[in-house]
This record gives sequence, C-alpha cells and structure tokens, in this order.
Amino acid sequence: MDKVSLFCFGASYFIALLFHLLNQWKQQRWFYIFEIGFASAGIIAQSIYLSYWQPPLATQYGWFLLSSWLLIAFYVYSTLNYRQIAWGLFILPLVLVLIISAAVFSFPTDTIGNKLNGLVLNTKVFGWIHVFFLLTATLATFLASLSSLMYLLQSYQVRNKFAPGAGVNLLNLEKLEVGIRYGIAIGFPLLSVGLLTGLLLLLQVADKIQGWWDPRVISSFVLWLSFANLVYARYGLHMRGKKTRMGNHFRFCPASCVSGFATSDTHGGWQMNLMVAGCNFRETPIEIREKFAFDAKKVELALEWFNSHGNCESVILSTCNRVEIYLSGLTPTQIPSPEMVEVFFQGIFSCDTGNGSQSLFFSEC
Repeated sequence: MDKVSLFCFGASYFIALLFHLLNQWKQQRWFYIFEIGFASAGIIAQSIYLSYWQPPLATQYGWFLLSSWLLIAFYVYSTLNYRQIAWGLFILPLVLVLIISAAVFSFPTDTIGNKLNGLVLNTKVFGWIHVFFLLTATLATFLASLSSLMYLLQSYQVRNKFAPGAGVNLLNLEKLEVGIRYGIAIGFPLLSVGLLTGLLLLLQVADKIQGWWDPRVISSFVLWLSFANLVYARYGLHMRGKKTRMGNHFRFCPASCVSGFATSDTHGGWQMNLMVAGCNFRETPIEIREKFAFDAKKVELALEWFNSHGNCESVILSTCNRVEIYLSGLTPTQIPSPEMVEVFFQGIFSCDTGNGSQSLFFSEC
C-alpha cells in the first residue's frame, strides 16, 4: 500500500489522455479500451493511496487529491455511459493539473516531520458539514467550468459549419447550457454554507489566525464575492453571449483556484420556427435521390449532427420518392442555415453532390 505514489496514478491518467487523443484522431475500439483501462487503474491506485495515507483536506495537498479523485470518477462513469463524447479532452488535463499542484505543495507534516493523517481533522458536526458542502461546491464548480469550455468549442464548431464526423464530439448546446445553469444554481448555496461553517470553525481557533486579514479569511471572502457577482450577472442582469461566457470563465479561475463559470443565454417567448429541406420526385431525378438515401446508420448520424450543430429538434423522412428533413427551434438562430444543411448533405453522404445540391429545396416559416 505504501508503495503507491502520486506518480503511479498520475502516469496512468496521462497515458489514458494519450489514448483518448488517439481515439479522437482515429476511432479505434482498442484505443477506447486502453483509455478506460488506464483510467480505471489510476482511480484504483488513487483510492488505495487516499485510504492508506488519508491526507488532511484542510491542506491544499489533500483537497487537490480528493477533488481530482471525484473528477476522475465522474469521467469514468460518463465515458462508459456516453462513449461518443470527448470527456477526456477536458477532464483529464484538469485532473493532471490538480495532481501536479498537490505535488508542488507536498504532503503535510507536523513540526518534527511526521506526516499528518486523517481526511477531516475536526470530526465534529461542523467539520463534516464544512467538508461536505465545500467539496460538493468544488465539484459543481469544476463541472460548470468544463461545460462552459465545451460550450465555447461547440459554438465555434457550429459557427464554422463543421461537417458530420468532423471536429470534437460534444454534447449539444442546449445540454451544455443546462449544465452551466445548474452548476451556478447549485454551487453558490453549497459554497455559502461551506464557507459559513468554515468561518465558525475558524472562530473556535481565533487565537491561531491573524484577524480578518488572515489569508484564509480574505481568500474565502473573495471567492464568495466572485461567485455572488456571477450569480447576479446571470440572474439579475440576464447577461448573455459568448463574450460573457469567456469573461466569466477566466475571471473566476484565479479567484477559486479550481475553475470559472459561464453564463447562459436566455430565450423568451414561445414562437416556433420551422425549416424543411430535401428533395422529391417532382424536382429531382432518381439518380440524384439515390445519393441522398438514408439508412439506419445515416439517420443516427444525421440526428446527432443536427442536435449538436444547432439547438433544434429534427425529423427525417426518407422514402423512395422523397428525402425531407424537418427542423424546429424557438429562435431562427437555433436552426442551421440552408448553407449548413448543404454542407451536411455533402458530408454525410461522402460525395460531391454537384447538381444534387441545386436540387435541394428549402422552406422556412
């Protein structure tokens, strides 16, 4: 047990990241198997390390290690259940950064050099409440920050009209927006309770702190104030747009030392926007319609593409006489443009449509 070190599970996560990048570059089943295998080996080694040494969570060393363990557990679960999503591209680098940060601070020791053990040094009720709420708030912060990064990348891919199968496989914009919103709504009250109980614990050892100018008090206040500013920007000012997402993300990184957040767009009203695109036997000869025939696999790829390249719902009708795609959204910007739909047809059928693209019809309302 005592032979397990940070290098053991850190190296496992690094190799898992390499196989994840290889799998993103060229989809191979054995890349995926090795990725999961090394990630699982790493989380087992890290679990053994944490259970044996029990580094105190009151120190940066213990907090970074347990936070990375929670993230890697979420990563393994998500990768097993949502294999097509590039979770590792965002989570694994963050996990490695946390482990490296823990190594920089080194294992905490007492005045004579003995290692301090015990995850929670204060085992009273307030101690456990403080740890639980701060740890869950940290996890919510991480996930909201990762969702904001995914949102920015997915927005870039949608704006640049990436063809099906190109770019990075991510959740659609609507799901990422929900993740950001819940991260803010859940993380702030958890953080508030965690910091309040921490303040009460500090008052119990008031003789050991440097008054209100103690770095722990100042950093806690700055973190809470930054989070409150974000909540006000999201729900009070209803700030929107990619610039707000990016600005909030980088503004809260240094404040929390864990991650930042991004605000979500707001949409009002219940107006429905529709678009129909396709071809039929009246305008398109059969040799062109044959190019656009959907089988089960292409239908699955198409629905996934429209779900990720536009915040819209889609229905595909494919018969011997016609191919029609119905798209709907609450706003016109949620529906891909006709140019994007042409790119979709050209990409998913892996051929130059030529006159075929001229035979497509588009109807919007």
